[in-house]
Parts: sequence; structure tokens; C-alpha cells
Amino acid sequence: MSYDVGLPNGDEINMTFNIRPMLDKAFGLKDWKEIQNHSSKEVAEKVAYAICRMKANPKEYKKLEPENKWGTYEGTIEFLTTIFKACEEESGGINIMT
Repeated sequence: MSYDVGLPNGDEINMTFNIRPMLDKAFGLKDWKEIQNHSSKEVAEKVAYAICRMKANPKEYKKLEPENKWGTYEGTIEFLTTIFKACEEESGGINIMT
């Protein structure tokens, strides 16, 4: 299973569902998908917050990687950075599908 994220510029990115524990912890939410009901500016702020939390404590987040490595810390940072950049460049928010 995976997350398909529709970006404000019309592009779509995809990431394994296995990263959910890292995302929920980084965003400090029950379900990180709650960020999708906000403007691009608000999403960018929330994503920047999550990236900062992850980079401040990589060992803690690497513990949440699945054993099969389908969803790594590094891949999650890259995924979030792509969302952040897209939201910084365009308006409209994001759409997350599972």
C-alpha cells in the first residue's frame, strides 16, 4: 500500500505506507494526512516543522524504519522535501490518497 500525494502543481508523488509511524511522530498528529485540508502555505509550514523534528533526532526516526527497508528515514526526508518545495512554489494545498 502507498500514499499518492497530489501536489499543487499537478504532479503526483508516491511513497510506501510503511513510513506512517515516522510521519505521525514528526507531525505530532494522530494521522499525518490531516495536513491536506490546509493551504499550501500552511502545509509548507507543517512539513518544514516535521522535517526539522526528524533532522534533529535521526536515530529516533531510523528506529521506526521497517525491517524490510521499504520506507527509510532518508526516503521520508526526500518525500517531505518534495512536498515542501511544491507547496512553496504553488498555491492550492495537497491531496493525499491511500
